[in-house]
Amino acid sequence: MDLTFWLRFYASFLLIIFFPRNLVVSSTYSSGDAIALLSFKSLITYDPDGVLASWGNNSLHFCYWLGVTCSNQSSNEPRVIALELIGIDLAGSISPSLGNLSFLQKLHISKTQISGFIPHELGSLSNLQFLILSHNSLAGEIPHTLSQCSLLEFISLKSNMLDGEIPSNLSLCTMLRFIDFNSNSLTGTIPVSFGALKDLEVLMLYSNKFIAMKEGDWNFLTALTNCSTLQFLGLGNNGLTGQLHISVTNLSVHLKYLDMGKNQIYGGIPFGIEKLVNLQVLSLGINHFSGVIPPSIGELCRLNIFYIENNQFSGAIPPSFCNLTSLSELYIGTNNLEGGILPCLGNLTSLTVLNLRQINLIGEIPSSLGHLLKLNKLSLNFNNLYGNIPPSLGNLRFLVILELGYNMLSGFIPDSLWNLTSLIDLGIENNNLTGILPMKTLPSLKYLRLSYNNLHGHITTFLFNSSGIELLQLSKIYLMDPYILI
Repeated sequence: MDLTFWLRFYASFLLIIFFPRNLVVSSTYSSGDAIALLSFKSLITYDPDGVLASWGNNSLHFCYWLGVTCSNQSSNEPRVIALELIGIDLAGSISPSLGNLSFLQKLHISKTQISGFIPHELGSLSNLQFLILSHNSLAGEIPHTLSQCSLLEFISLKSNMLDGEIPSNLSLCTMLRFIDFNSNSLTGTIPVSFGALKDLEVLMLYSNKFIAMKEGDWNFLTALTNCSTLQFLGLGNNGLTGQLHISVTNLSVHLKYLDMGKNQIYGGIPFGIEKLVNLQVLSLGINHFSGVIPPSIGELCRLNIFYIENNQFSGAIPPSFCNLTSLSELYIGTNNLEGGILPCLGNLTSLTVLNLRQINLIGEIPSSLGHLLKLNKLSLNFNNLYGNIPPSLGNLRFLVILELGYNMLSGFIPDSLWNLTSLIDLGIENNNLTGILPMKTLPSLKYLRLSYNNLHGHITTFLFNSSGIELLQLSKIYLMDPYILI
């Protein structure tokens, strides 16, 4: 599992919880609903599949138009309570007239080519509970008027081109549980007022232009400690600068997902992080963190993904990491660590990714890594590892990427490596390996790097039986084939 899986997981999990199947309200009939829908259609400039062809058909009540759901109480005329147009090839803009659908509870227009601004008239939708306008081409600012939607529980505007600051008065929507503004161009600081949202479970602000330049800009994090049900917090890929405030350790005990990667955060990971006992994803990579990795992280027994690549951590890998038996992905690469590979990492049998590249590792590769039978990526390159390649690595039959290059490994290439039938990328370049070039082939292999070793032999049979190879590096290898120059 990777971070993309968790982003999908939190969305699908909360959609199931939050979206009721039967939305029912009492109302009186108003032809204004039909007029508002037709006004929306009039601003659609591109509908190549004729999806909205039924809209305006006099023989078809507007409640049966595609994407429209009405209340179903028999004692009153129906009113529009949901408008859902998802994954439809439409272009145009959102009509302000949708603000006249006074009984609307759910507005879901996503994965289209609709552009323009979000109409401020949507703030008139006093019954609105779910506003989803994600994966479109909307621009401009988030309307301040949305704060008038006092029943709003779920808002997703992710994957648009929105800019400006988040309206601080959005916290007036005190029933909000889900906020997703990922992948826009939003600016400014993260509102402290979000701390007033007592029922907030999801706050996703990944990949925007939020800043935290001075200490007071981090006050939002302290405020979020009031959100006792918070489960997902995504702040990665922004412009957050400074030390990570210790208040992060006081966030909700229910927190499962914490992403602060791809910022400019420096200093250490605050002690007390182990209090987030339900944490499953901790992503702090591509920052300027330094100091030792807190051994207390080994107490996060539910941790599934730990990502601290591309920082300046020092010291050794804490032995307590061997307690993380739920871990599936461990990314520690490109740091200033020391010491060797802990043999007990071979006990983490749920691992699918182990990335320990470029962290100054010394010593031998433990044969216990051959116990990681679910592993599909093993990266140990750019270290100071020596000794033989353990034959036990040939047990890793799901391995797709094996990177052992730029070390001081010696001895023969184990025959067992040619049992790795799922292997696509094999890099063992720049070592001191000896012996004859392998005469076997792997059915899925595309990238093979053997350069700068003490290998010799013929490559004809090996190479020409491996028709899927796209990259073959054999520099500084003694070849016996008279017609091949490398």
